Parts: sequence; structure tokens; C-alpha cells
Amino acid sequence: MVPTSKDAFDSLKANGQPPQYYPRLSAFIYSLENTFPLVKLGQVDTWHPHRRLLRWFKWLQNLTGWLLAGLFAAGLAHLVQRL
Repeated sequence: MVPTSKDAFDSLKANGQPPQYYPRLSAFIYSLENTFPLVKLGQVDTWHPHRRLLRWFKWLQNLTGWLLAGLFAAGLAHLVQRL
């Protein structure tokens, strides 16, 4: 995972760490934000995958999240219709 900011990326490349002011990566929060499409916690905006496998995994999480959101909406609509 690498920072989206050019300055933070350069710092990570040179020092092995992003700058102190840059938000830290939380793998759990990042994964949660990718899985649930309407949740915005700021990790996706500040970090992105550097390796191809991680990019594929991120897209798989996004697809799974949208599928779950669609199923939830369909289930909710069915409940409302029955009332």
C-alpha cells in the first residue's frame, strides 16, 4: 500500500515511512471501506494498492460490497412491499 499524495509517496520511498502529518493506514478500516460502498472513512482517499494482486482484491471487495448492498436493498424492498 502506498500513499496517494506525491509528497507522502516520496517520503515513504526515501525514508520507509510517510510524513508524520499523513494519516496512518489501517488495513481493517481500508478493507471495510472497500467492502461497503456507501461507507467513507478516509482510507481509500489517502492510500491505494501498489501491487497488481492487491488491486484485483480491492475490485473484488468493491464488487462484493455492491452485490451485498443490492441484495440488502432488494430484501428491504420486499419487506416494505409485504407491509
